[in-house]
Amino acid sequence: MSKLPYIAIAGGLILMTSACQKTDGPKDAVTLADAAHAAATASYQGATFEDDLNAAKTQLDAQMALAIEVPTPKDPGGGYTHEKHKSNATLIYNAGQIYKLTGEKKYADYAGKMMLAYADVYPSW
Repeated sequence: MSKLPYIAIAGGLILMTSACQKTDGPKDAVTLADAAHAAATASYQGATFEDDLNAAKTQLDAQMALAIEVPTPKDPGGGYTHEKHKSNATLIYNAGQIYKLTGEKKYADYAGKMMLAYADVYPSW
């Protein structure tokens, strides 16, 4: 059976979680991205599109260097696993957008790997 329906369902579930509120949880891969984001936005005054794109690429490249984590949902909105799925949704979206803007295949590949990671585990949830 094709993984495509599971990818579509997993993608929809990821996107549905994006409206929930963030709370404290384990600080792992997100901390690295937050640090890169803070550094990128600290000098936002007068930034060009090129500056913004490079900052977004730097932030995403830092995440791409880490292992993909797709935890089994076990807590309600605001819990660690819920927040991780929201973070993953943002990574998939950003990778797609950066690929669209730059044509750099590594970003499309990363988005695909993330979606396939969800497709692998979704049927067992």
